[in-house]
Amino acid sequence: MSVSTATPFVLIGDPEPLPPSSLMKFVEEMYVEYNAGAMTVDSHADAWIEARRRKVQTASDEVFLRQILYGAVRYKKFLKAFMAAFYFRNGSVASRSDVHTFTIWAYIALLRLSELTFSQFRRLALAQEPQKMLVLFAWLFKPQNLKDFCRDEWLKLYDVPFVEDVIATVATWKDDVAELMETLEEKVFLSKKKEEAEAGAWAAGSKSATGTVPVPFKLSEAKAKPLPANTEPPPPVKPKPIPASTYKRGPTSEQEAIETMKLENREKLVKPEPFVLKTTERPETLPRAKEQAEAELQATLRFDGTKAKPAPPPPAAAVRLNAAAVLREDALYKKKQAEEARMIATYETELRDSVPFEVWQRRMKDDDEAERQEEIQRRRLDAVASGEAAIRIRKEAVEQKHLEVLKAREEARQKLALREEEMDVEREANKVRREIVIEERERVKISKEKLAMEKKKQADERLAERTEAEHLLAEIRAMEQKKKEDIIRQLRAIERVQDTSKKAVFDPTTMAGHGLLEEMTLTELQQRLQTVKRHRQEDEVRQRAEIHRLKSRREDMILSKAENIKRIRDMANVSGTMRREERKEAERVRSAAELRAREGGMLVLRDKLHDKKMQKLEEQKRLAAEMKRIRFEQEIQAAGAAQLEEHKFKQLQKGAERELSHKQFETKEEAETYEKTRAKEWQIKLQNVRTEKREKREFLHNYNARVKVQQELTTAAETSKATRKKNLVSTEHTRLSTARGGFPANSQTFWVLKEEREHGTLPS
Repeated sequence: MSVSTATPFVLIGDPEPLPPSSLMKFVEEMYVEYNAGAMTVDSHADAWIEARRRKVQTASDEVFLRQILYGAVRYKKFLKAFMAAFYFRNGSVASRSDVHTFTIWAYIALLRLSELTFSQFRRLALAQEPQKMLVLFAWLFKPQNLKDFCRDEWLKLYDVPFVEDVIATVATWKDDVAELMETLEEKVFLSKKKEEAEAGAWAAGSKSATGTVPVPFKLSEAKAKPLPANTEPPPPVKPKPIPASTYKRGPTSEQEAIETMKLENREKLVKPEPFVLKTTERPETLPRAKEQAEAELQATLRFDGTKAKPAPPPPAAAVRLNAAAVLREDALYKKKQAEEARMIATYETELRDSVPFEVWQRRMKDDDEAERQEEIQRRRLDAVASGEAAIRIRKEAVEQKHLEVLKAREEARQKLALREEEMDVEREANKVRREIVIEERERVKISKEKLAMEKKKQADERLAERTEAEHLLAEIRAMEQKKKEDIIRQLRAIERVQDTSKKAVFDPTTMAGHGLLEEMTLTELQQRLQTVKRHRQEDEVRQRAEIHRLKSRREDMILSKAENIKRIRDMANVSGTMRREERKEAERVRSAAELRAREGGMLVLRDKLHDKKMQKLEEQKRLAAEMKRIRFEQEIQAAGAAQLEEHKFKQLQKGAERELSHKQFETKEEAETYEKTRAKEWQIKLQNVRTEKREKREFLHNYNARVKVQQELTTAAETSKATRKKNLVSTEHTRLSTARGGFPANSQTFWVLKEEREHGTLPS
């Protein structure tokens, strides 16, 4: 595909080509609107171009649109792998909405640039938005990016030479791409500078105007957090040694496997086996049987004759080849060599050859030719048949068709009755299943209602327990408060009664008197600590009881579900047993009907054969009586006339016997020919089936071997990826534990400090 660079000479009324921007816009629209499930590529292209015939007028534009659409659809997987790598590396600078635009430009740059020429490519690129083209070309025209991020995915789809050729072709446009990138950068960055200059000029011109004065927010200052404790850093992580295969140079395991397969196939094809036709291996008994039958017939017709001596064998002299014969043989050999070389090259490029197909094609042609010869011989024998045989065959065919019609009617009647019975059984089964489904739905509804009632009852119980516990807790707190007040009053009375002249001693019931809020005595503090401990113990007991109740409830729920599943399985087992019994009964009825029909046909055939036999006996009796009558009448006649008639009758009788013998021989020969042909046809079919099975087994074996190799490679890649992820997770955990102040998140010390801080026993 190439686009002419010269400006065409346009006459008045001649169609004009599309400009580059419109042309690429049409390409993108055609590609986006294509739906592979609705129509083919050709149909879509024809319909789309025909709908825009007023705009797409020239043949070159139409060819360009079609070629880009065909290529983008054909290399869809290739371009999808490239776009995934491109967005992975440029997701922050490239918009996802431009994926179709980037796909089309990637196809042109990677696969059709040599054909398009870089001058036309530059002309199309400069007509697009420079920012998008700059991002795409900056990453696409770097062969190292394609090798690092795209090559592995491409090798899963295409051969190594094709992928290497694509990457090498990209490297050849280095100088032209550098010039194009400079032009695009100049457009992008100069436009940005111009915008910035315009914005600065507007700001300078509006200095005299009073603008909004920004005022900072009044934010409260954050309190300083305590410094982390000085702890020793954790020991460094000792990484595993680098595997030896990391820096290994040379071909990959896939390339080595491919080379090994190529060498094995070359060794197989270097020594080709001679061509062996199946027709040479088949025994040809028909000509020999025909010659034997003709010889026997001639022997019966020729009563006295001389037997000729057999012909001498052909001479065994060697045939000398002339120049023409030698050239023909050499040309044939070279043709075979060229064909084998073509097969080897095809196998190296496509990893398959056409030998099995050609062998199968030759075998089928030979079989067709043999069938054609047999059909010609059969027609020749049929043409030789007499008119009487044709009439007899026609009568037998009419009778056979009549019997077949009667049999077909009977079978249709039986099948219709059987179908009615099956439909009745199926209706009954559907009724039973419907009743079961309705019953199950009712049970589910009842179970839901029961479950809702139980939940409501449990919620009411929990609410009552919570209310009762709150009342009890309020009463306990009131009693404790009264006791405390009583103790305080007693202590104060004792303090007033004591002699003030005595030496002051430490009294745990008095406060220090520092004037602090929430100040209390030592005794009150001890009592409060005991109360807090008791409350914690009560909370722990209550939580344990609640956890035990939830566990019991969950176990009960699991047991009920298990019982329900068991019940459903039992029902399914019963229904399956019923279906199997019904199927067996239907099969038995059908077999009995077929047996009755077959026995009826056999009885009809036996009666028909018996009738024919009786008719033949009656005809023989009639002929015998007629001959007896004729003989009696001849005896009455004169002696000369009697002898003449007797001689004539004997000649007629001998002729009738000869005719019957000839007919019997022809019938026997036809039956033998039919049986031999049928046996031969059966052998050919059996041999074809065996050949197909053997080829299928070989194909499945090779396919399973290739799948196994690919699975091993995929497993190795996934194992390596999982190991790398585990190392990253371990490193991240180590970093987080270090950032938390030296205490790992899973250590006992960390959780103890966290619990004390939450309860307020440790300052934050």
